[in-house]
Amino acid sequence: MYHSKLSRTTLDRATIRARKLADGTVSYTAQIRIKRDGVQVYQESQTFARKQATQVWARKRETPLDEPGAIEQAAARNGVGYAACGECLRAPVR
Repeated sequence: MYHSKLSRTTLDRATIRARKLADGTVSYTAQIRIKRDGVQVYQESQTFARKQATQVWARKRETPLDEPGAIEQAAARNGVGYAACGECLRAPVR
């Protein structure tokens, strides 16, 4: 079984993971997951070569997502198609 030496840092809602590439360099992926009432309503990730750039991106993305209605707008912009709210799914976002 393969065990990765995966490094993890957690910001407010973002998790940053470090991954060693085949050429020996390290890449950093920030993943933002937002749940409401136990249901995942939003997910976004981005990969960078530098940890600092990853942290900056995660903080910049988390701040606007705190605004009312921002998650639904971001989901529509990212082409998710459905915006989940609590335990119900609404019609496709256009």
